[in-house]
Parts: sequence; C-alpha cells; structure tokens
Amino acid sequence: MAYATEADCIATYGADKVTQACDRDGDGILDSASLALALDWGASRIDSILAGRVAIPSTVPASIREANVDLALYRVSFTSDVMSDQLAKRYDQVMEELKAMASSARGVGTDTPAAPDNATPELVGGNERRLRREDLDKVM
Repeated sequence: MAYATEADCIATYGADKVTQACDRDGDGILDSASLALALDWGASRIDSILAGRVAIPSTVPASIREANVDLALYRVSFTSDVMSDQLAKRYDQVMEELKAMASSARGVGTDTPAAPDNATPELVGGNERRLRREDLDKVM
C-alpha cells in the first residue's frame, strides 16, 4: 500500500510535471492508474529497505510520504522517457536517506516529538517514614 497519494505528487511537483510523467497515451491527461502503480512500487522499495529495522507509524511521517512521491515520480519518468537530472538526483538522495533510516543513523521523522529518553520519574507525595535514623540509633 502506498504511503502517498496522487494529490501528494501534484502538491510536490505540480500538475503539469506529474501529468507529463504519467501521460501514457499522449492525450494530455494524467494516467492515474500508472501513477498508482508507481506509488505502490515506491512503497514496496521503502518497505524492502526498512523491513524489520524501522516500524513506520500508522500516521505516515512526512519523510516517508515525500520519499514515496519521489520514488514514484522517478519510476514513471523513467518509463515515459521524461527523466530529469533533478529526479535522478532526488532518487539517489531518497535511497541514501532510507538506508540511513534503516541503519538507525536517522529516524523516520515522526511528526510528533518523542518523549526524552533521559526522563526521570518525579515522586509526588508519599507516606511518612516508618523507620527513621533516630529509631536506628536506639536499636544499635
């Protein structure tokens, strides 16, 4: 299942660029089916790189969504002969980022900050001490 949508692709690259890449029959109309296949392909690439190493949260982080968009546009541009240097460079960057995520050198970029690891619990209230220093002195 894709981590991005057609709308995400258009928001990132613009309708003209996406239509140019996904116009299979040359009628100037975006072929949604080919874009959906490319998004699924991109998601499978993401899954294969991150498999077993990084859990993707149920709310897809922007970094994963953007990676899916870039991989999908690379895929459809490659097959429709409209590849640009920008897309090729972006593909290489995305692959490096995914490998860094997989090696835990970089997180997946969740949109909500995680709790700090060094948080210490704070004791509030409590019972009065039953055994005090004065009581110990009497025993010894």
